[in-house]
Parts: sequence; structure tokens; C-alpha cells
Amino acid sequence: MTVHNLAIFTICSNNYMPMAKVLIESARRCHPDASLYICLADKMLPDFDLYPRDCQIIPAENLGILDFCQFSFRYDIMEFNTALKPFMFLDLLDRGHETIMYFDPDIEIYAPVDSVLEKINGGASFVLTPHLLHPAEGDSEPDDIDIMSAGIYNLGFLGVGANGANAEARAILEWWARRLRYQCVNEQGRGLFVDQKFIDLVPGFADGACILRDPSLNVAYWNLEQRQLTQDGANWRVDGSPLIFFHFSGIDLDNLSQLSKHTSGFRGAAISPPVRELMRHYADQVFANGFREARRIPYAYGRFASGATIPDQARWLFRTDYRDYSEDPFLAFEARVPPRDSKLPPPMSAEELTRHVEAIYASSSWKITRPLRTFKRLIRR
Repeated sequence: MTVHNLAIFTICSNNYMPMAKVLIESARRCHPDASLYICLADKMLPDFDLYPRDCQIIPAENLGILDFCQFSFRYDIMEFNTALKPFMFLDLLDRGHETIMYFDPDIEIYAPVDSVLEKINGGASFVLTPHLLHPAEGDSEPDDIDIMSAGIYNLGFLGVGANGANAEARAILEWWARRLRYQCVNEQGRGLFVDQKFIDLVPGFADGACILRDPSLNVAYWNLEQRQLTQDGANWRVDGSPLIFFHFSGIDLDNLSQLSKHTSGFRGAAISPPVRELMRHYADQVFANGFREARRIPYAYGRFASGATIPDQARWLFRTDYRDYSEDPFLAFEARVPPRDSKLPPPMSAEELTRHVEAIYASSSWKITRPLRTFKRLIRR
């Protein structure tokens, strides 16, 4: 299906560029008329062989985000990548694109995404793919309660339609951008999971929102237990229909004995031959694109100007208590963070000390979530 002014984009930092190359190559193969973009959540490097050809690279600092220096300091690398999404959509609208599809960089497209384009041609402002199409109960992981915590719709994909008469998409993207300036955080205990939880509200906001229940879209570890992936020669099928795109979320390319680090399912003998071959096919392409070298590239927004790593608690403290901070935090905020080798914090008031303790707790407490979940499952057995 040919769609005029179609844009396809992803967002990634330099270390994920070999994955983004696989996505971009597959998008070009399936949608040759689309304009292709990468929003770079990093600084542009002089090694242009790192970046795919025939694809426009837009550094995040060029998106016109207000107080970008503070914005980029506020978030860790995952939060920052996801926080850029509505700003990039708006940038592409300003470039004249009326049909836009976003894909995470760890996705490969195998067939034209015509079912999405048909919905947008029919007037849809947003096309969403749910994590699950059926209840996930018992010992499945993630189950439907886990999905409720992370978000009903997976934001590894999002389709947006905004023709000249449809102002709905732009208004909601602008709301989303306002939210993500400060609240694109991984704090599921507060009901927030980066960019994703906000989109749970969109079907209530947008008359043109479309929930596309197509099992061949956005296949991944969270729904593969409910879908049958088979291989047909050099092609793959899902529930008898051609696979359109697979989301390799959490894949460890050095260890293909597991589909994803985010689940205890699909490991070892539990991985079917078609899934195993799909993983191998994907890994071969990513490695051929220079993954071993690229993953060692340092993240430009991960260090203070001194070269010291920015700890998670510094980012938490900055976004919660220094919202109006006007200096360059990469230069100046390090003085407010206790040295890693110091047993005592720098001189501070009791109120400031309390904030530091809260920051340390907030940045580390999420790590116990999965062990607790596993423990609860063991009890149920």
C-alpha cells in the first residue's frame, strides 16, 4: 500500500545503532516510498559508517525541546530515549508528514504494515497495539496484572495520522510532550512507566484512536505464549498469517538460549525451532552491523563534564528538587552529589539529607520487584 508523506522513525542512542540499522533496512524493504528517520538520543559521532544510509539522523538536541540541557540530565538512558517520542512525532508533523509510524530499534519488519495504514487512511489519529489480546493468568510471565502495571498498549510501536482536517493527533501529542518533560520515569509504584502509561488514556481522549487487535503485529515475549509462530521456508507466520513485525525486547545477543531477559519463559528447550531460527536470523544481522563495537560507545549524556558517571540518585534529586535549576547540570550539579568513595555526605541540612536518602531509595527499590514476584509465584505453587 502506497501512502503519501509516510514517515517511519525510531529512537536510539549510538550503542543501539546496529539494531536500528536492521529496523531501517527492513522498513525500506517493506515500505520503499517512506521517508526514514532516526532520532538520535545521543551526540552525533564523526564515524558516519555507524549510521544507516538513506536515512535522516536528527539529534535530540535539534528537536527544540525547552531547556534541553536540563531535560537530558533529568533522565537515565532508557527514560531519555522514551521521553523524546512525542517531540519527534511533532517534528515530523512540522516537516509535512501526515502518516507516521514509530518502531523501537529492536524490531524487525517482515511484511508491509498495511493494516495500520488502512486505519490511518480511514481517519484514525492513533493506532495502538495492546500487549495482550487475551487474559494471561496463572504462572505466565508477564501476566495480565504485570501488564496493567507497565501499560495496556506497547509503545514499541505507535501509528499516528494527522491529515489537514485532523487536529486531534497534534493536540494529544503536545499534551504527551508536556507530561514527558518531567514525568517520563520508571516508577511503577507511582503508576508511571516512562512514556507508556500515559497512552492508556488516549482511547478516552481521542475519537480517532484505533486499537488494532492483529496478532501478526508487535509479536514479543509478552504475547508469544498466546500466539503460534511457525516457519514457512524463509518466512514466518503467526496463527497462519504472515508475520508483520517482531519485537526483540530484552534479547541478549550473546545468549540466544533465552528470548528475553525480562521473562523466565522461552528459555532452553522451551524455545520452539521457528522462534530460535528467528532469533538467530536477527542476531546475525545485528552482529554484521557492528554490534560488538557499537555497544562499547559511551552515552554522551551519561557523565558529568568531569567524566564521572552520573548516578541514578543524582538524576532523581535533580528532577524532584531542582526543577528550576538554571545552570548546566553536567557542569555544576556534581558538587551536590556525594562522592562514590565518601562514607559521609557533603555538608547539608537535615532536609537535604532526607532528600538524598529518598533519592537513593527511589533509584534502587524497583530492583527488588522481580525477585518478590518470583517468590510469590513459588509460594502459590
